[in-house]
Amino acid sequence: MKMADRHHGVALRRFLSYVTDELSTDQKAFDALVSNYIRVFRKYAAGDRNDHCEAIVIDTLALAYAAGQIAQKAGILPSDWRIGSAVMKTYRDDLYRPTSPRSFNDVLLELAAGDDVLHLDGREHGVGMIERAQVFVKHRKRRNELMIRSNAIDAILPDLDVWAKTPSLQNSMVKENGHRTVKRLLPGNVSERMFCFRLPQTK
Repeated sequence: MKMADRHHGVALRRFLSYVTDELSTDQKAFDALVSNYIRVFRKYAAGDRNDHCEAIVIDTLALAYAAGQIAQKAGILPSDWRIGSAVMKTYRDDLYRPTSPRSFNDVLLELAAGDDVLHLDGREHGVGMIERAQVFVKHRKRRNELMIRSNAIDAILPDLDVWAKTPSLQNSMVKENGHRTVKRLLPGNVSERMFCFRLPQTK
């Protein structure tokens, strides 16, 4: 406890000193760096920019994300801390917490409606688009399927374990021999293990 008291506030002082030095060296470059981190978080949050309250939450957390990334870049925070996942979890917990009226099916539908989702519906997609995409919707005759890359699940659905015991998740999640991920074939005959969910049917 005495050690914690002794080091309390040290990281913040180092961070403020680093930011001050960066601003005095090249403010334009530093502002561009912060703006880029904010854009990255906004993209992954994929919130409704027309919802003023939600936009405020996203922008506030985007600044926290930017600060965390800069602190890692400066060597103030450990390099193995997953800043993006932690901040996204805060956002998703607030947006999709089980105490809210939203069900996991609502979450799936909102993710499927995102602008950065790649729809596999017979149209051709460039290799670059496929490699960059983290979320896919596979169009099927019966029920479409939402597919999320394994390395992106923490950022896109950080609260997956919170929903684990809910009927809507259990009924929608596709499993394979007890595994939570299943093999799926992407365009170009590339096989990849992904988290897959059957999307609820809509009228």
